[in-house]
Amino acid sequence: MAGARDAYKLGLSILWGVYSFLLIGFGIIKNKPYLRIGGMALFAITLIKLFFYDIAHLNTISKTIVFVSLGILLLIISFLYNKNKNKINYNGDSNDSHMEEVKEMIPDTIDEFDDQNDI
Repeated sequence: MAGARDAYKLGLSILWGVYSFLLIGFGIIKNKPYLRIGGMALFAITLIKLFFYDIAHLNTISKTIVFVSLGILLLIISFLYNKNKNKINYNGDSNDSHMEEVKEMIPDTIDEFDDQNDI
């Protein structure tokens, strides 16, 4: 019976980790910051559960499987963030109206050798 409980705890931590990975992935693809933040929060909760609850109750092999699985997920998430950091809009706006406003404020050409400013 203890083996079934260990497997359940192991599976729950891995399931939460995979679900948080999917939330972060969809948040990056769909440019939805609330999905990314929710996924990161779920991953943090999973790690807290892992450190404070699972370590005390799982055997060594189960602990190793959980830590390695969640570590791989964490590496994949960080790779996705670095790969797509130019696509991630931190304001949550899917349109580029803010970027257009900034581009309008910057002059198209800056003449460094403007003769009017020379003495």
